[in-house]
Amino acid sequence: SEQRAEVEEWIQLYGQRYPNTDYIDVVNEPLHQPASYRAALGGSGSTGWDWVITAFQMARQHCPNAQLLINEYGIISDPGAANDYVNIINILNSRGLIDGIGIQCHAFNMDNVSTSTMNQVLNILSATGLPIYVSELDIRGDDNTQLQRYQQKFPVFWNNSSVQGITFWGYIEGTMWQEEAYLLRS
Repeated sequence: SEQRAEVEEWIQLYGQRYPNTDYIDVVNEPLHQPASYRAALGGSGSTGWDWVITAFQMARQHCPNAQLLINEYGIISDPGAANDYVNIINILNSRGLIDGIGIQCHAFNMDNVSTSTMNQVLNILSATGLPIYVSELDIRGDDNTQLQRYQQKFPVFWNNSSVQGITFWGYIEGTMWQEEAYLLRS
């Protein structure tokens, strides 16, 4: 109960300090890195994702002006993971708690994923009716390899009407977590 109160206080104080926040990743990586405090928010509960529901309920209450997002990696290259992700999204959507879907598109998924798989996954996510935000895009390779990969894959996002934003996960050499994913030399 103390941990739950601390999580709610943190969200409440955030909402008070930043009332004009546009977007919030309420829950990050529920499939691959579930929160250590999830038991305090209801654990799996009856839905299998009660802790996620509780986090979104708190965020909706204390951050009423923000668009509430969920965010996960490993989705763009795995239709099975996309379906698992949509199960959580549909639970939240049925309760009016979610406003958008974040998908991290890191090099370890993007470098070798086919455009047909990307389209399949985006169609799965688009079926929810929610906007999609590519929250962490990076692609590895030398200049020619990156050019080819971006020319092939970026239009898949750009041309999908559900994708409402794309954020690069850094782009300057020496300032990124992936050494070979920079777009500009320092």
